[in-house]
Amino acid sequence: MLYLLRSGFSRDLIVHFLVVVLVGSAIAMAAGYMADNYFGNTVTGLIGDYGEYDLLLTVNRETRRSALAQIRDILRVKLPGSKVEQGVTIAGKTNFFVSLDDKYKTREYFMKMSSYFSNVTGLVGVTMMSEPRVTIRGVPRGLLEEFEQKLADIKGVHFTYPVGSSGIDLMLNSPKDIDYVTEEVKKFLKQYQVLEVRFPIDNGPVDVISMGEKLATELKDKYNLAFAKNLTTNEVDDQQYLVNTMLEMKKFLLQYATVITIPVSPDWDFVIHKDDYLIMPGPGRSGLKVGEDATPMDLKLQVTEVNDKEIQALIVEGNVTDIQSKGVYKLDAKGKIAAFLGEARIKSPREDLKYAADELAKVLPHLDQIFSKLYGMTGEALKALEIYNDTLAEIKEVQKILKEGQAKVEEIRNKLNQLDLSKVQNFIGQLLAIVNTAEEFASKMEWAQKEIVRIDYELGQFQGQVEILKNDFGLSESYSKELDQAVDVASKLQLALRNNTGEILKRLNEYNPILRQISDWRSDLEKLEQMVISGDLLNNNTSSVTDILDRLISGSKTTLEYLDRLDDKKMSQEIQGFKESLEKIQESDVEAIIKELNYISDTLPNLRDEEVTRAIKLIEKYMSGQIIPGEQILILVPADLNIKSIEPFVMEVVGQSTISVFSMDAGIVQPNVRGEFLRIISEVRETITAMVAVVLIMLVLMLDLSGIMSVIKELRKRKKQAFIVRIINSEVLFGMIMGSLTLELIFRLTNGQLPYIENHPGAWIGAIMGLVIALMTDRINPVDKKEYIAGEALGFNLTEILRQIVIPAGKPGILYLLNRRNLIFK
Repeated sequence: MLYLLRSGFSRDLIVHFLVVVLVGSAIAMAAGYMADNYFGNTVTGLIGDYGEYDLLLTVNRETRRSALAQIRDILRVKLPGSKVEQGVTIAGKTNFFVSLDDKYKTREYFMKMSSYFSNVTGLVGVTMMSEPRVTIRGVPRGLLEEFEQKLADIKGVHFTYPVGSSGIDLMLNSPKDIDYVTEEVKKFLKQYQVLEVRFPIDNGPVDVISMGEKLATELKDKYNLAFAKNLTTNEVDDQQYLVNTMLEMKKFLLQYATVITIPVSPDWDFVIHKDDYLIMPGPGRSGLKVGEDATPMDLKLQVTEVNDKEIQALIVEGNVTDIQSKGVYKLDAKGKIAAFLGEARIKSPREDLKYAADELAKVLPHLDQIFSKLYGMTGEALKALEIYNDTLAEIKEVQKILKEGQAKVEEIRNKLNQLDLSKVQNFIGQLLAIVNTAEEFASKMEWAQKEIVRIDYELGQFQGQVEILKNDFGLSESYSKELDQAVDVASKLQLALRNNTGEILKRLNEYNPILRQISDWRSDLEKLEQMVISGDLLNNNTSSVTDILDRLISGSKTTLEYLDRLDDKKMSQEIQGFKESLEKIQESDVEAIIKELNYISDTLPNLRDEEVTRAIKLIEKYMSGQIIPGEQILILVPADLNIKSIEPFVMEVVGQSTISVFSMDAGIVQPNVRGEFLRIISEVRETITAMVAVVLIMLVLMLDLSGIMSVIKELRKRKKQAFIVRIINSEVLFGMIMGSLTLELIFRLTNGQLPYIENHPGAWIGAIMGLVIALMTDRINPVDKKEYIAGEALGFNLTEILRQIVIPAGKPGILYLLNRRNLIFK
C-alpha cells in the first residue's frame, strides 16, 4: 500500500473515493426516499392524514356494503355532520374512517362511540384515532378513574377518557402541547410502581383479594408508606370470579357434608393416612367382622384429615341416614375389613338445621291460639281487680266484726244475733265467688306462664342452633341471608315475650301467697256458710265456731296485709300494657315466619352424602386444571420503595416462600398508531438505504479495487520485507481501509442503519467486505503478469502500469470510467 502512496496514483484513488461516496450516497438516498414515499402513501391510505379522521371501524369484508349503510344511518341520526369514508381491505377486513363534527369531540361522546356502532353487521372493532393525543397503556384497572382525574389537570389537556380496561387517552388542545404533556405524564407515572406477587403454577387456590388487602395494610404500617393500595380486587377477571365462586361452593359443601370423627387409639398397630378408605355398617347390618368382605350396602368413608388425636372422614358411598351402628372399620386394598377403629362421632349439619327449622315450624302455628288465651286472661284479670275494689271495704268490715267477738263466743253470738244472717250469707257467697274467680284466674295464668316459658325456650333453641350451624358452615352473605331473616324475626318475637310478660310473671309469683290463703279461706267460708244455713252459728257449738273465727281473723289479717300492699292502679296499668303488647304480638305475620322456615327446609340441597363428596371432588379436580398459572396480587406503592428489600416481609405476610415478587410500572406512555407507523417506516428507510450502500461498496471493491489489490499482492511477493512492513504493504489492509472508510462515510451521509449493529456499522461491514475481497482478489480480478512485465520493459512506472495496463484490462466500474481520460492506447 506504501507503493501507491509514493506514486502519483494516490490522486486517482482520492478522486475515485470522493466520486464513490457521492454517487453511492445519492443512490442510497434515492432508494430510501422511494421506500419512504411508497410506505408513507400506504399509511396515509390506511389511516389518513394527521388529524383527518377520528374513528376507525373495522368490519369483515363480506359485510362491508351493509355495514357502510348502517354506519351512515348511525351518523345521520346520532352524529349529524360527521362523515365516513371506506379504506383499503387487508386480510379480509375492511376499514371505514369516520370524521366527527367538532361538537362531538368530547369525553361523553368518545365514551359512547363503541355503543353507537356495536350493532353494525360484521363489526370487528372500534378504534379512536383523533389527534393530537397522548396514549397511556398498562394502567391497572383499579387506578383508571383516579389517574384519569389527576391527568386531566395537566396544562394542555383538553379531556381524557378510558380505553378498555387498562388504558387512558389524553386529548390535547394543540399539537404543540404533545412534548410538554408527554413529559408531565412520564413524571406523574414515575411517582408510582405496582408490587406484583405471583404464586407458583402448582399453587392451590388462594383468596388473593383478601390476601391483597392484608398485604397492603401490613406494608403501609411496617414501612410507613404514604399509600399502599390493593389493586387485586379490580384486576380479577371472569376466570378468577369463577374460581372464587367455586371455592365458596366447596366451603359450603364441606360444612354441609356429614363429618365422621374417630378418636386415635394408642393401641393401633397400623397407621391411617389421608385418602385411606374406611367402612361403617349399612342398612340391615348391626356390626362387621374383621376379615369379611365389605358389601355395597355398607357406608364407605374416605379420610380427609389425620392428626395425633382424631381422624376425620367423609362419606363417599351411602348416606348418613343409612348408618346403623357407630362402629368404624379399616378397609384394606382388597376390599376386606382389616381392623376395628372405634366408635365414631357423627356430625350432620344439614340434618340438624332441617330438624330445628321443622320443629319450630310445628310450634309457631299454635302461637295465635296461645296469644288469644293470654289476651282473654288479661280481661279477666282486669275484671278481678274491679271485684277486688268493690269487696275490699266489706272484707275490712267483716274483719272488724270478727275481732270484736274474739274474746267471748257468747258476745260473738250476741253480735251475730244483731246481724242480718241473710246479709252475712250473701256476703259469704260474694267472698266465695271472689275466691273461685281468683282460683280460676290463677289456674289460667299458671298455664300461660308455662306456655310463655316453653315458647321462649323453643325460640332460644332455634336461634342458638342456627348460629352454631352458620359458624360451622362459614357461609357467605348470599347463602345465609334467608337464615338471618328467620333468626331476626325469632329474636324480636322472643324479646317481645320477655319484655311484656316478665313483669306480669313476677307479679303473679308475688300474689301466689294471697291465692293460697284465699284458697284456704274458701274452705272455712264454706263451713261458716253451712253453719249460717243450718243455724249452728247461733247454737252452742262454740269450739267449732271459735276455731273457724280464729282462722278467718288470722287469715283475713294476713290477706289484708297482702291486699294493702297491692297497688291496684299500677297492677291495672301493667295488665293493660300487657294486653296492648299482646295485640302488637298478634299483629306479627306468623304465617310469613312459617313460610320462611318451610322455605329454608325445602331449599336445603337435597343431596346424599356420597353426592356431596363427589361434588367436592369434582370442584377440586376442575380447579386443579383451571387455576390460572401464576395467580397474582397487585399493590400500588411509592416508586422509591425498594422491592428487593421488602421481599422477605412479603413472603412472611403471604405465608409462602415460593412466591415471586416483582415491580412494574403503573402505566406506560405509548406512541399513537400513526407515530408507530412513521417510526417503522423510518427504520425501513434507514435499513434499505444501508443495504443499497452495502451492495454498492461491494461492487466497488469487486470491480474497481480488486485489480489494485492484485497489483499490491504481486509487488509484496517480489521483495523480502520485515513483517510489519509486509502487513502495511498488504492488499488486505488496503481493502479493509477502503471498504471501511467508504461505507461508513456513506452511512453517515444517508443516515443508513442496520439492525442489531449500533456502533459504526459501516466501518465494521466495510472492513469485513474489504477483507473478503482481498483474500479472493486473484480469482476476482487477477493481474496478467506478462503484460505487467511488458509494461515494466517499456519503462512504465507503477502509476502508468495501473492506468495503461491493469485498469483497462480489469472489470468495468467507476474507476474504469474515470481512467478513460488517462489512456494513451484507446
